[in-house]
Formats: sequence, C-alpha cells, structure tokens
Amino acid sequence: MSEQLGAGLCALVVDDEVVVCEFLSRFLEGFGVGVVTASSLGAARVRADSQDYDLFFVDKHLPDGSGVELVKELTERLYEHEVVMITAQATVDSAVAAIRLGV
Repeated sequence: MSEQLGAGLCALVVDDEVVVCEFLSRFLEGFGVGVVTASSLGAARVRADSQDYDLFFVDKHLPDGSGVELVKELTERLYEHEVVMITAQATVDSAVAAIRLGV
C-alpha cells in the first residue's frame, strides 16, 4: 500500500464561504491531509491555538476582521508551516503585501 502525498499533514481552512471550505477540504483530504475549518477570524484563532497545523488557507476578508491579521499572528509561531491567502478581490498591491507577510 502506498502512502498518500499529504498523509500526516494537517490544514486549517479559514473562509466564511461554505462552498470554498467544502471544496478545499475535499481537495486536501484527497491527498490525505487532515482538515479543520473555521468561518471567522475568532474561530480561526481558537483553532490555531488548539493544535499545530502544517498548512493554513486564509481568506483575506472575514466577517469579523481581516485574514491579514491572522497571517501576521501566524508568522510569530515557532513551528514550521505554510500559509496560502485566498481572496476573490485580488490586486497586485494585495499580492505584494501578502508576499511581504510570508504568504
């Protein structure tokens, strides 16, 4: 039996759009990645504090704040992880700002 590519990895998907969370969850789970979801900045903070994640998929615009705030907080974590920022309202300036944050 071959091991799945993402077996043992865990991702936190943060987006207030249910369809986005469902799509990313199914996609990642297809590679063996464990997925936890959050639909708000507050819920994401609670989940991020409850365990270590390997991957974060963070929507830029959340109902209770900016995903950028969460990304800034994640960069202070001492463990290794990757962050992908997702948004439907992308601009070159927002992409550059995200890259400067380490996204």
